[in-house]
Amino acid sequence: HVHRYRGYKGERMTTHRRLIISFQRGRGRDWTLYFPLFEQHIKKVLEKLTSTRMMNTMRITVKMRKTELNRRGAAGTCGSWKNSKKSNGTKSKHFPISLHSNASLFQNLTTLTHELMHAVQFAEGRLGWQHLKTHKITYRTWRPIGHTGPSIRFPYWDHTGTKMKKVIIPWAERPWEIEAQAAERKYMMIAEYHANSWAAFSPTSPLGGR
Repeated sequence: HVHRYRGYKGERMTTHRRLIISFQRGRGRDWTLYFPLFEQHIKKVLEKLTSTRMMNTMRITVKMRKTELNRRGAAGTCGSWKNSKKSNGTKSKHFPISLHSNASLFQNLTTLTHELMHAVQFAEGRLGWQHLKTHKITYRTWRPIGHTGPSIRFPYWDHTGTKMKKVIIPWAERPWEIEAQAAERKYMMIAEYHANSWAAFSPTSPLGGR
């Protein structure tokens, strides 16, 4: 393992083989002591969700946030990937994941599983964006596992007026969210194991096991 510290950003970075995991502390509750646990969780969950080859093309940056997530009414978010250069000059698929700085340890671990599923969906090309100028619509594109043929398109942003409008797709009807929820439930035992292991070694932790 190689550890890099960027104190001025509050960021800690660790490389594991070719997978890159980094953390940003943020301004709220200090989660720095939990970052090694998050790192273990990320590796274990990604091993379940995708192939080693795909995992080793990914870079995950976990950011602890409060105001941004409160504004969205979300427990966490995962940004769609963009290319970023690794230390050896090769490209990686970079996914920023935000977790709520006021959530419990168990909640953040389960949320992390959920958002890692989205990162895998993006990395595998099953979840994405498509903007069609002729339609004046930006679509969320989706490919279920095993799907052949063109991606399924869901209108997401409407550009027909003077201002861009979001087309609301009920959260429970978004297939990428249904899949992420299923992963969250399927691998909840991993979150429970990591949270309980931490609680056993840190019984006075203010975040507790759950």
